[in-house]
Amino acid sequence: MARKLMMMIVVAAVLLAGLSSAAAAELFRLERMVIATAVVDREPVGPAESFAADLDRVYAFIEAREIREDTTVSFVWFHHGVEVAAVPLILGQGPRWRTFSSINVRQRPGEWRVELRDQGNNTVQSAEFRVE
Repeated sequence: MARKLMMMIVVAAVLLAGLSSAAAAELFRLERMVIATAVVDREPVGPAESFAADLDRVYAFIEAREIREDTTVSFVWFHHGVEVAAVPLILGQGPRWRTFSSINVRQRPGEWRVELRDQGNNTVQSAEFRVE
C-alpha cells in the first residue's frame, strides 16, 4: 500500500511539473537565445561557442515573442557546473521583447552554461560555451 501511494505521489509530481512548464510556455514564445561578446542596439554581436579568457564579459541575449502578460525570467549562470549568478529580468507584455544578461569571464576559463528559467524556475532553454 505504501509503495502504491509513493508511486501515485511521484506520478502526480511529474504531472504537476509538466503542467507548470506548459503554463509558463504559454506566457511567451522564446524566439532565440544567443551567447555573444556584446549587445549593440538591442542585438547580439560576436556570437560564438568559445571565447578568449581575456574577454571581460559574455552576454546571453534572448528574444521573446507573444508575451501574454508581464512575467519574470532569470538567467542562471554556471561555471564548471556550479551556479555563480542568477539575474531576474522582466519580459513586458506585448508582441516582442529583447533582453540580456552578462557575466564577467575574465581569467575564468573552462566550461560555462547559462539557463533561461521562467518565473516557476523551469528551464526554458540553456546554452553552453567555453572560455579558453
